[in-house]
Amino acid sequence: MGKGPKPNANPAQLRAAKAEGMDITMVFCLTVLADKYGFDREALKGFLTHIKDLSEGITRGYIQYKDLHRVLVDEQDLDWRS
Repeated sequence: MGKGPKPNANPAQLRAAKAEGMDITMVFCLTVLADKYGFDREALKGFLTHIKDLSEGITRGYIQYKDLHRVLVDEQDLDWRS
């Protein structure tokens, strides 16, 4: 079971922990794409651009994370949480 936020964690600590989690996730994704799927620098940069575009769309309210997840489950039969 995950540790979760500390009961006395302040908003800055929570933001830092979320940012670190995102950094770790991106390092994992980029490493797998490069090492296992042969992505070169340009392909990795394209991946990052697409990630940033999706993130901006979510931030601006154009798309929702749940919708993206549903598409992966429905169209690709892919659910990493199960």
